[in-house]
Amino acid sequence: MKSQEDIRSELEIIDSMISELLKKRMDVVKSAGSEPLYSRARESYIINKVLPDTDNEYYPYYYRMQNLLFDLTEQMQNRLANRSDRFLRDNNELDGFSDAIFALSHQASTDLNQNPDKVINSTVGALRDESHELVAFRSVYDIYNAIPDSRKAAYAGGIAGSDEYRRAVYDFINRTGDLQMPHEVIATAGGTGALALGFSCFTQDNDYVLLPSPGWGNYRTMAKHGNLNVESYTLVNEKGEVDLTDLMTKGIYVMKKCHKLIMVVNDPCQNPTGISLSDGDWDKLTAYLNKMATFGSVVLMLDLAYMDYANDGGRRFLKHLNSLSSGVMTMLAFSCSKSVTAYGMRLGAAVLLNGNQSEVDRIAAVFTGTARCLWSNVNTGMMECFVRLTRDSISSLDQERQPYVELLRKRADVFISEAGRLGLPLYPYSDGFFCMLKIEDNPLLERFHSALIERHIYAIKVAGGLRIALCSMDLDECQRLPQLLSDCLKECKNG
Repeated sequence: MKSQEDIRSELEIIDSMISELLKKRMDVVKSAGSEPLYSRARESYIINKVLPDTDNEYYPYYYRMQNLLFDLTEQMQNRLANRSDRFLRDNNELDGFSDAIFALSHQASTDLNQNPDKVINSTVGALRDESHELVAFRSVYDIYNAIPDSRKAAYAGGIAGSDEYRRAVYDFINRTGDLQMPHEVIATAGGTGALALGFSCFTQDNDYVLLPSPGWGNYRTMAKHGNLNVESYTLVNEKGEVDLTDLMTKGIYVMKKCHKLIMVVNDPCQNPTGISLSDGDWDKLTAYLNKMATFGSVVLMLDLAYMDYANDGGRRFLKHLNSLSSGVMTMLAFSCSKSVTAYGMRLGAAVLLNGNQSEVDRIAAVFTGTARCLWSNVNTGMMECFVRLTRDSISSLDQERQPYVELLRKRADVFISEAGRLGLPLYPYSDGFFCMLKIEDNPLLERFHSALIERHIYAIKVAGGLRIALCSMDLDECQRLPQLLSDCLKECKNG
């Protein structure tokens, strides 16, 4: 048996060989100049050609090493072309960041001030009433306003949030009592904060994440920030029906490539389509995740942002999570923004679920430490408000929210009925803030979107179509908009 010293000496020889090969490789890269050698497609081709079969026990290490070589190549070529920034990490957007939704919403608001009778603003992802006023539940803010200023100004009782808040979040999500799993809750800066923790803690550089398309654009922004590769799945088949086949196929591809599967699912009331998975869909999804967990680790990040605007209460999926094996780590991303109309308060939670409590506790500790690095602690006043609200006034909150759930349904019925009459293609809508016009011809979508803006109609362009914000339009606009969309789309197709 080799001694530790013999092993170290052998590794030094191998490392010296690797160093020499790396120097030769970088000399070749340097000779190529600044024109990029690799595209994503080329990288994928090389990985499939050069790396051993995915069943090889060392495959994940080969995979990471090859991706590191791609990164080093890009860094070298960027330096040669003076494309590297002196101060920023290489995967930052060097031209500055602009959020398309906020930018278009601002443009629509400016236009509305100048042309109040012409503008339809379907960009805002926040609940507005029939007078276009932002909805702020009185049951929430009566409690918040009664909290002493000194309490609102105080630091939170802990990085993970107060014990009372963490219990209140879990009990609020699990109001039906259907969820029976070991769990832990970490307070976060909104639902985005929960997802940011997941992207940060569950992944390593060059990992693949499986994201919905169409889906919320910020998932991809977080993936880019973490230097991650993205594989996209669609929830709709060629017949226009909700179908998990593409998700499952892409998941197998990612598992073979990385020996790990990390996926984001936004359910119920998906942004931007309004799709909600059925019980049958959830049965299929949990069985699939359990099967995948026999091949490698599986992480399900479940975005619950619009849960409380589902027509059935939004918690039907919970019972299905109980069937997940301990090989699947689930993280629920909870947001106070929509559930209690506290958009600007930036409060949410990451809820970790797994059959093994020690695994949950271990990951919760890592999440808490990461939160300390990112935002330190969260909004004390809003945490206390949420605790009081869910303890003393939950029925008032439900009674205040329910008319808006019904209003969203009315708006959806009006818009979808009129769109159907006109033959506008839509994704299958179930419930929630948004529905989506389906346009998969990208040049046509670009022309259509620009033409709508010229006509003072503002909606968010996403992969595969146009997001319609039912949450921010009144019933009259929901009635009128399909005809305007249809007329504009016909002109763009014919022009």
